Amino acid sequence: MGKLFKFIGWLVGILVVLIILAVVLVPVFFNPNDYKDQITAKVKEATGRELTIGGDIGLSVFPWLGIDLEKVKLSNAPGFGDAPFVAFDEAQVRVKLMPLLSKKVEVDQVLVSGLALNLAKAKDGTTNWQDLTGKGKKEEEKETGEGGAPELKGLQVGGVTIENARLVWDDRSTGQKVALKGVNVHVGEIGPGKPVDVKVDIDVDNSAPKLKAHLALAGTLSVDEAVKHITMKPLRLNVGRLEMGDGLHGGVDLNAALDADLGAQLYKVEGLQVDADLKGGAVPGEGLKAKLVAGVVADLAKETLRVDGLKLDADDLHLTGGITANKLLSDAVFNGQLDVAEFNPRHLMQKLGMEAPPMADPKALTRLMLKTALSGTADSVALKGVDITLDDTHVKGEARVNHFAKPAIGFNFDIDSIDVDRYLPPPSKETPKAKPEAASGKPADQELIPVKTLRELNVDGVIRIGKLIVNRIKAEGTEVRVKAKGGKVTVKQKISRFYNGSVDVDVLVDARGKTPKLHIVKHVRKIQAGPLVKDLAGQDRFDGFGSVNADLTAAGQTVDAIKRSLDGKLDLRFENGAIKGFNIARMIREAKAKLKGQTLPPSTEPNQTDFSELKATAVIRKGVLDNQDFLAKSPFLRIAGKGTVNLVKESLDYTVKPVIVGTATGQGGKDLEELKGIPIPIHLTGSWLKPDWSIDWKAALTASQKAKLEEKKKELKAKAKQKVEEKKKEVQEKLQNKLQDKLKGGLKGLFN
Repeated sequence: MGKLFKFIGWLVGILVVLIILAVVLVPVFFNPNDYKDQITAKVKEATGRELTIGGDIGLSVFPWLGIDLEKVKLSNAPGFGDAPFVAFDEAQVRVKLMPLLSKKVEVDQVLVSGLALNLAKAKDGTTNWQDLTGKGKKEEEKETGEGGAPELKGLQVGGVTIENARLVWDDRSTGQKVALKGVNVHVGEIGPGKPVDVKVDIDVDNSAPKLKAHLALAGTLSVDEAVKHITMKPLRLNVGRLEMGDGLHGGVDLNAALDADLGAQLYKVEGLQVDADLKGGAVPGEGLKAKLVAGVVADLAKETLRVDGLKLDADDLHLTGGITANKLLSDAVFNGQLDVAEFNPRHLMQKLGMEAPPMADPKALTRLMLKTALSGTADSVALKGVDITLDDTHVKGEARVNHFAKPAIGFNFDIDSIDVDRYLPPPSKETPKAKPEAASGKPADQELIPVKTLRELNVDGVIRIGKLIVNRIKAEGTEVRVKAKGGKVTVKQKISRFYNGSVDVDVLVDARGKTPKLHIVKHVRKIQAGPLVKDLAGQDRFDGFGSVNADLTAAGQTVDAIKRSLDGKLDLRFENGAIKGFNIARMIREAKAKLKGQTLPPSTEPNQTDFSELKATAVIRKGVLDNQDFLAKSPFLRIAGKGTVNLVKESLDYTVKPVIVGTATGQGGKDLEELKGIPIPIHLTGSWLKPDWSIDWKAALTASQKAKLEEKKKELKAKAKQKVEEKKKEVQEKLQNKLQDKLKGGLKGLFN
């Protein structure tokens, strides 16, 4: 037994000596920098990439088995540019040597300084790191013939520090590019079952859009089953033959390999907090400070992610909610709920140095809140149960966006009531400026149809509005359906209650060809025109109940081109109304008085032309409206009209012919008795806003003469007829008298 203990003592002594030799001799006789070329050649052989080691390689053996690297670069994959895939100024990794003998890995602080990592995805979906994917463990063991390595009892890391790193993500398949600078990461002590404190600081300096930001992240990370097992292949320390002479020569073969199956299944981040300080052109004013807190649980075995207690505070903006995700590592699907508490958008804009757009109502845009459930994938998002309050307006519905690169948008919203005029600019008190003119001196034409945008548009949605006010026009029960795809846009609008009537409008915009085309079909039924015209024009110019139908087509991209190409037809019919602004009967009497050198006394009658019925049809060709059958009736007037209206020049050439049919009372009175039945042509020319008018008295007199001649004929005919009747009566009386005389004489002779 004593010999055994003595042998063990000798064995331990030899081991100690070997360790001392390794500690003393390896740093003295082994210089890893002599193997740079071999290392880079091996990397080139294994990966096809160039490894550059610009600084010294430092090696330590005891008590830490460590390595220091400086100025290291690894080239990018072919086709991804000249920038290195990864580079760093300095990296330090050290592992305690003695615990390895007990199957434990104790790592000191891991330090990486000046890291630059460029991650990219090509248009075909390939990445610049997938060629670095290693072979499977079983295949590697089969190739090397090494397996069955002893399992280690644990892994412990003193911490990880990354200083002044720069990360770039360039997704060429979507055009997304993100750059993060000044990245500092500190990870606390890592050990089996121990929560790990993590802190991250990032500085962002973006040029387009201009943005400077500082992001600070902190939280505690917990990993369940962080280490299933760690195996280490045999450590071989082979000190070669040492020779004395011109110098001390030798060789060292240091071969060690760790195989760690971390097997992490469940990650938890507790107390996650992200603070953001944003400044720059994208965030005007004094900037925006935001704070986000949440709890995160990721189960990689089940491919699930859960974010609980989500809370975002950014000045007056307060958001709460939660999100869950499934199939996290494959086709991710997420669901969640977001609530934005009521806030004042105007106040928030003011704090950000943003000027709120001018609005007619200074109290507009002062109250906003939002609630919605959301779901989606990596390429889509859907909002359900949307509940929005904007000032006095309440909105409910749902929306979706598919294919973010070329978005397909769908929506279905119900709005109780909204006064759009509140949010429009207030009426200008300044004198309207002249329209801008081109170099030719002609007014600049305004582009009406954005062809490029319409061709890219993919929309299918409906909006229903209980009560709507736009440009003072009021509508109830409005429904608007929009469909757009491939440059073809259809809009169907229905208003069930529109000034006591209803409206249907179908609009088709076809932007697929070289020249966009328009087709508008409109049906306005039984509306009360007076209040509508007053709300629309701000003037009381027309009244009556009636209907309007129109079927119009046009082609072109500008307002002028559309006017010039406008074709179609329309018809209208109104009852029991008035055309206000001129009194045709008064115009006739004034003209008649002037011919006699007289002046009419002031009138108290309304300046309008009453009608019991008004109807007309028109055909539009190349922007010119042609109407030949205008007819307006009243108990005392008949007004016929025909002519043209040039929509391009905004002018008219139109003639109306009023005819007095009754004058006992009403417009005109007894002053027009002598004009009864005579058409009085009134010619309207010039601008349709302020037309010039004149009466064709020659035609009126001709008509009057004809009327008088007809009246004379009637009178002579009546007198002739009267004389004939009188003569007939006289003859009849004479015959009757003679007959009576003969009868008396005959009877007298008979009885005598």
